[in-house]
Amino acid sequence: MLDLMANAFGPTQWLILIAIVLLLFGGSRIPEIMRGLGSGMKEFKKGLHEEEEAEAASATALRDAPPPSAASSPAELEERLRQLEARLQEAGRTNAASGTEARRD
Repeated sequence: MLDLMANAFGPTQWLILIAIVLLLFGGSRIPEIMRGLGSGMKEFKKGLHEEEEAEAASATALRDAPPPSAASSPAELEERLRQLEARLQEAGRTNAASGTEARRD
């Protein structure tokens, strides 16, 4: 899409567009706008990275849990369930502390 736009505008059109932006926002506000845009992108990427880490931690907790065997007693199954719930809650608290919410499917 950007390639299409770049080819649609010639150098004269780009100069006119830059002049209009400078007139609308002024020379001093443009660096502020760009700084804000850059920090917003950085926060977005950080949030994506933290969400991926939380999902990996949840997957690891579920993967590391021993599978219930057919010979397990109800008490053992309940204990395993409590352990898994505690791990998931810990992962949720970690996400809440970092400012992201845990995804629940």
